[in-house]
Amino acid sequence: MQLSKSYRLLRFLNRSHAIPTRAFFAVGAWILVWISTFRPVLGGRVAGVLWADDFKSGMRLAHWFVRRSWIGLDVADDPYFDFASWLAAEDLDEVEAFLNTRIRKSDPFEDATDRLYIIAARAHEALERRDLGAFRTFAARFEIVAARAAELERRNPLSKRKGKPSVFSSEDAGAALQDFGRLATSIGLEWYVISGTFLGIVREGGWLAHDYDIDLGVHAEKLDIDAVRTAIAASPSMILRKEDWQTRIIERDGVPELERLAVLFKIVHRTGINVDLFIHHLEDGVRWHGSSIHRWDNADFALTAYELAGMTVMGPAEHDRYLTENYGDWRTPVTDFNSTTGTPNMVPVANYGSRALFVKRGIELRTAAPHFTLSDLGSDS
Repeated sequence: MQLSKSYRLLRFLNRSHAIPTRAFFAVGAWILVWISTFRPVLGGRVAGVLWADDFKSGMRLAHWFVRRSWIGLDVADDPYFDFASWLAAEDLDEVEAFLNTRIRKSDPFEDATDRLYIIAARAHEALERRDLGAFRTFAARFEIVAARAAELERRNPLSKRKGKPSVFSSEDAGAALQDFGRLATSIGLEWYVISGTFLGIVREGGWLAHDYDIDLGVHAEKLDIDAVRTAIAASPSMILRKEDWQTRIIERDGVPELERLAVLFKIVHRTGINVDLFIHHLEDGVRWHGSSIHRWDNADFALTAYELAGMTVMGPAEHDRYLTENYGDWRTPVTDFNSTTGTPNMVPVANYGSRALFVKRGIELRTAAPHFTLSDLGSDS
């Protein structure tokens, strides 16, 4: 049985929950993960995420453990979830030991790509500690496992599961947009609509019927991050669910190190609508935005006024160029859209977590984007 991505479910996962509800789900998840993995530490980690009121991440993490366990219950279309990004470094040994108990009953490709997430987390953690020896060990291990996974996928490609379209409430989305507009005005934030929300304005004259969030942008050079945090914390209608930071591996004087850039505010409105505020950076004439694992490149753009939900909003002035960069044939509706595989301007981020995701999706980075190797990352070889 598969749960569809419905607006009602997203609203429940995204909204704030009272202490009794958090306690109930945290205890329930601890028990469920414990009996699934026989490792109470992992149950405690999932319970902690739910107790912190991040139900969406906690439920995804609990589902991953249950699906990979002897129970084998798969009720959500979430095959690419990076579970390791939600775990502490000390948890990774426990997870790897858990996977070892399941290795004979697991799909070899899924097992290999799950381990890529673990290796990626370890490699990044080693760089944060500036332990280049450990980093290179994990980087070499990553290449070996990635090559094995790619070969397994070529022999037996995974079927691509498709979730059902969500149910999007235009009324709630309009309320969320208006509340965000008032919040932005109060701190002088110059924002604009992007991506699917902008596509809806140009092609449909309003919201995309199959959408499930609001995509907004702000120029990095005009952003006061602390002011946005403070305004959302004081808002009676919005919650800052998460800040996404993009970690990328760069070289300074021939030595690899991690660089972190703020890229995304994930905001939840009182109606349950997600508002994603993407920070747009300008580098070498490219105006890009992204997530922890994606980057979408656009030619730098000017802004002009549009109408949406009874409001005047700003958006890219050259709409055809912007939408063609993002979608190719943007005039033809696509209800089963994927932001990873359906965007021509998507570039994987230069870190191992991003590479792990693309290997799991069966996408060859040699053709999807520039491929970085050990020699690009300061290897002694």
